[in-house]
Amino acid sequence: MCGRLTRDEPAQLALLDAMVFFAVSMVICGTLMSYVASRAGGPSEVADAGTDADESLATFLESSLGEGFALDGLGLELTGRELFGETLLLISAMVLQGHPVEVFEPVLSHIEVVLSRVCDPCVALLRTSLADGDEWATLMEIGQEPSEAADTESASQNLGMCEGVTAMVTLVLSPALLSQSLFV
Repeated sequence: MCGRLTRDEPAQLALLDAMVFFAVSMVICGTLMSYVASRAGGPSEVADAGTDADESLATFLESSLGEGFALDGLGLELTGRELFGETLLLISAMVLQGHPVEVFEPVLSHIEVVLSRVCDPCVALLRTSLADGDEWATLMEIGQEPSEAADTESASQNLGMCEGVTAMVTLVLSPALLSQSLFV
């Protein structure tokens, strides 16, 4: 390779072909990487995607229980295919009929476990409320109440009518404190 390429030297042509192929590959890879980075929205948007209360609540309510429950005292059996939103509406209706919330403890504890996984890394509180005229009365709360000083984000969604009363579910997210997660 003394600066002069001729067709008589196949090794030099092969080396030149490899260098051109490598340069073209680098350009294609760079273009693809920049496209992927622009579609992902950058690291700050990716980090915040898991803590959006609206998306977390919608995802949670549209998910199925995934586990069956037999509440013998009520003669109620849940197959596991029911959606969380439907289940919360059913429990709300049964509580309005006079059944104590404690009867639903196995289902509510399962809801709390799944909710914490959906909303991770945040601490979640799910509040089911009923319309009482112009006021909303809290029927039940699942999860941890955020502290007074916590920076919270919330989202609400209408579950439907329950015994002639509108039922609403509210998800309150607060960031988990680093000291809480390390020392508790």
